[in-house]
Amino acid sequence: MSIYSTGDIAKACNASVRTVQYYDNQGILSPHQVSDSNRCLYTDEEVEKLELIIVLKELGCSIKEVKTLLKNEETLKTLNAILEIKEEELRKSIRTKESMINKITSIRNYINTTSLSPIHHLRDIDYIMKESHNLKNFRKTLG
Repeated sequence: MSIYSTGDIAKACNASVRTVQYYDNQGILSPHQVSDSNRCLYTDEEVEKLELIIVLKELGCSIKEVKTLLKNEETLKTLNAILEIKEEELRKSIRTKESMINKITSIRNYINTTSLSPIHHLRDIDYIMKESHNLKNFRKTLG
């Protein structure tokens, strides 16, 4: 059984010492033991746990979700349910950002044709774009 210091486990898992300390403070990665000189010591078991925590964090899981998954020894089915929610949140975020990109593109195109107009015309541009969008939606409802 190998013994790792906080720095060693951080290096082994490509994490920072601060990250390891944070996970310890959050109660999701406790040291195997604390030495007489108050140093945290970890084993291969904690290395594996830290690797799992890092994967879960990369998948977008919150500390609370990681804690729940680890504490209750949940199954992959539980993780799948969490990831399904995360996926939908990401898709919604992408749709929102795509909408913002479309709006920015439209405004930039308008500005390119009326570049000498004063900045307060931006309100008018925004209003026209909203009305145009509302008109498109109205036409869709009429079929």
